[in-house]
Amino acid sequence: LLVALLIEAAMKWYQYATGVEEAERKQKEFNKTLENTQLLLDLDLADAKRRQEKRIADLKAAGASEKEIRDQQLSDLQENLKIKQSALSDAYKQENQALGLGVEALDAAQKATLDLEEEIADLESQIYVKKKENRIADTKDIKDKRQKDKDEKKKSAQEQLKEIDAEIQIEIESEKTRKDVLENLYKERT
Repeated sequence: LLVALLIEAAMKWYQYATGVEEAERKQKEFNKTLENTQLLLDLDLADAKRRQEKRIADLKAAGASEKEIRDQQLSDLQENLKIKQSALSDAYKQENQALGLGVEALDAAQKATLDLEEEIADLESQIYVKKKENRIADTKDIKDKRQKDKDEKKKSAQEQLKEIDAEIQIEIESEKTRKDVLENLYKERT
C-alpha cells in the first residue's frame, strides 16, 4: 500500500512538473508572439513613415500647393491610424489566446492592447486637430484669394481712371477741345 501511494504521489508530482514546464514553454512562446507582433507594427509604421516623407518631398518638388501638402499630411495620419487599428485587432485576438495561458500572459496581452488603444486615441486626436487646422488654413486661403482679387480689381480700376484723367487733361490742354468730347470722357470716368 505504501509503495502504491508513493508511486501515485510520484506520478502526480511528474504530471505537475511537466504541466508547469509546458505552461512555462507556452508562456515563452506567447511572449515571443507579442514581441514579434510589436516588431511587425514598428516595421509597418517605419515603412509608412518613409513612404509618407517621400510623398511630401515629391509634392514639394512638383510645386504642390500648401493645401495639397496639408491634405497629404492628413492622409498620412489616417494611414497610420489604419495600421494601428489593424494591430489592435490582432492584439484583441492575442488577448483572447492569453486567457488560457495564465495571469502573466493575460497581463502582457492586456498591456499591449491598452498601449495600442492609447496610441489610437492619440492619433485620432491628431487627425481631429489636423482637420481643424486644414479647415482654418483653407478658409484663410479663400479670404486671401478674395482680398487679392479685390485688390487687383481696385488697382485695375485706378489705372483705368488714370488713363481717362490723362485723356481729359490732354483734351483740356488742346486748343481744339470740344464740349462733346469732354462730356463723353467725364461720363466714361464715372
